[in-house]
Amino acid sequence: MKIIYKFFLILLFTSNLISASLIIDGKLDEPEWNQAKVVSDFLTVYPNNKSIPDYKTEVKFFSDEKGIYFGIKNVQPILSHSPLKHPRDKWFVDADRNFIIIDFDGNANVGYEFAITLGDTLRDAIWTNENEFSESWDAIWYGKTSQSQDAWYSEIFIPWEVAPMNIVEGEEREIKVSIMRRHQKENKFFNFPGLWGMQSPFLSRFFPLKVKNPTNISPSRVDYFPYLSLTNNFIENNRSINYGGEIFWDINSESKLDVSLNPDFGQVESDDLIVNFSAIETYYPDKRPFFTENQTLFQITGWNLHFINTRRIGGIPDKCSSTNETLKGECENSLIDSTDIDVALRYTQKSKENEFGFFSAFESNSQFSSGRDFFAGRYRRNIDGANGKVGYMVTAVDRPSINREAYVHAIDFDFKPTSPTRVYGWLSQANIKDGLKDTTGTGARVVVTNSFSDRLFVLWAINYLDEDFNINDMGYIEEFNKIMLGGYLQYIKPSEDKNSTISQTVFSINGGHNRSIDGYGNGIGFNTKLELYLRDNSYINIECECSVLRGKDFTETRKFAGAPFIENLSNYKIKASYFSPRTNKIRPYYKIGYGTGGYDTNDSNSSLRNDDFSLGLGLILTTSSEFRVSLDFFEYMKETDWSVWQKDNLFGYYEKEMISSGINLDWFFGNNQEFRLKAYIYGLKANNPRAYRVDSSGYMASAEDTINAFQLSETAFQIRYKYEFSPLSNLYVVYTRGGKSSGALRQSFDGLYSNAWNEQTLDKFIVKIRYKF
Repeated sequence: MKIIYKFFLILLFTSNLISASLIIDGKLDEPEWNQAKVVSDFLTVYPNNKSIPDYKTEVKFFSDEKGIYFGIKNVQPILSHSPLKHPRDKWFVDADRNFIIIDFDGNANVGYEFAITLGDTLRDAIWTNENEFSESWDAIWYGKTSQSQDAWYSEIFIPWEVAPMNIVEGEEREIKVSIMRRHQKENKFFNFPGLWGMQSPFLSRFFPLKVKNPTNISPSRVDYFPYLSLTNNFIENNRSINYGGEIFWDINSESKLDVSLNPDFGQVESDDLIVNFSAIETYYPDKRPFFTENQTLFQITGWNLHFINTRRIGGIPDKCSSTNETLKGECENSLIDSTDIDVALRYTQKSKENEFGFFSAFESNSQFSSGRDFFAGRYRRNIDGANGKVGYMVTAVDRPSINREAYVHAIDFDFKPTSPTRVYGWLSQANIKDGLKDTTGTGARVVVTNSFSDRLFVLWAINYLDEDFNINDMGYIEEFNKIMLGGYLQYIKPSEDKNSTISQTVFSINGGHNRSIDGYGNGIGFNTKLELYLRDNSYINIECECSVLRGKDFTETRKFAGAPFIENLSNYKIKASYFSPRTNKIRPYYKIGYGTGGYDTNDSNSSLRNDDFSLGLGLILTTSSEFRVSLDFFEYMKETDWSVWQKDNLFGYYEKEMISSGINLDWFFGNNQEFRLKAYIYGLKANNPRAYRVDSSGYMASAEDTINAFQLSETAFQIRYKYEFSPLSNLYVVYTRGGKSSGALRQSFDGLYSNAWNEQTLDKFIVKIRYKF
């Protein structure tokens, strides 16, 4: 206990100071700002009319041996200022804000975002693949804001060590930037040089700026992030102390080695609760610090596809190892849902033309299973003459408990033959050795995009994923065994009439055709979306998921040989929602939906066409810049002839009712304390059960199997207190509770809610501290 006590004392009295020539306080009153360079040519990008803003934005910047400094003056009367505190990294918040995105190497591979809200809350993120961003990246940098009668100001310091970058000779370094401002009351975004991040291309259109090239950017630096956590598991009635940490070694500005020892599985950040009865696995992003930092080199993605899904590492063990036959009965009933990790390593190195690295992780052996080993190697080359890049990656997984090895090879490419045109994709092969059976699968993806104007964007894509292209041992793929042809179109129309109720209209449509490798087509369908952004800061959304030509569902029978597909009925689903003005302190929102579809039957006198209706009501309450709560009062759904797969070709049909509720509360105390409450609960009733089997022709046929009505409810609840000692050094106090109840149909929704709360599957109290040295 004395050691732990001393550890906490050291943390409480240790602080990180900025060794800079000016104080980052948001006031821009130091003499350095008088000599700084200035940019102010902002354009309105939301609404996307590219007009000169009514309110001037002036950005001053300079650099020295320590880093880059930005000072931004946002002209705006004080009565229209909108300060707000919010969870770090949140993208869309109801506040005035400045965003700076920097491509340090100017090659459009990675953009690093640094944003600050009036209210001093920070956000950092990484932008890749032109306009895809990840909020999981966190860095140490500094920002403050201040206010005057006619403007608000932000002052930002970004150390050179914040990101890896190429070594450049000479006195100056060229970086490329996008700088954006949000005016909350006007519901507008202004940008220099006139880019909107939701439109592609984005990264490759950044504006070049010259800054002083530091001479000491190469020296080695090591950051230590040890953690200590104390956990009380009320269900298992045990207590545990865990410790470990991460070491981030910047060997020089181009090379990094990261090591994680006994990494924490991230219990302080809870996943969303998702109801899923389909054959498709739900994807959850990783929230563990080590697996979200410096990971962009290894990110190759596709449509609902990730070649590396780090949530596999430390996930549920391969239970019932052949080396533990005597424990089979016990392990099948075990609640173990994670595996300890001994060590994880990552090395990356980059230059102007080449990037390469490796990533590996090694799990501990558990009572029931041997730990898995994961490895990835990556190389990427920038080809300036062809305005593109090509790369190669290999992943390997060893799963000794089930005698399985998996290897995946991928070649990716990304070229921009003209400024608005982009061609990118990948070719891949997956090899699996599973006991006595070896399989080899291939996959490919080619995408062509063109931005015809600032208002019109078009995409065409083709995917080929054969029946053995299974990358799920280390990656994630929603489905394989299919060929996909499709396209996407987006048109943005800002209103030219200042008296119009509508500020901007966004219309988008995507559609295509999927066909299994065996030749079963699922028809032709399209999804359309109409978004109306109103001048009063409210929002209307109308969507339609529709089929033009019915086809076959070759997913839900789970590759059952006697019924490889099901004949679909034509279907459509229409949803509409309205969110009241974001400037209001009390903001109700409404959702409504109706749809019809289902599977065909071999009985011409009966129909299994389902009809579903949904209705939702919620409220967002912001009482001050420190307190905000979002209440999902209810979302109710009723569906007739709801089908649920049971086994083989057997399906149960039900009359379904479902209701859900949720709450998200954020309460901030000063600049370094945060209280968060997050809860979600649902109850589902399935009555009037009937059994159907899919025949060899793909039609549903009534069956004599016994199908029972059932009910299901689940809850997820978390209270979290966070104290920030200094950037990325935090104390967490967390209580997490989860429950799940199922059984025969017998109760009202009130009973379902209480059962989900009382029948606990998770009940933990955690105190965790992670500190940077």
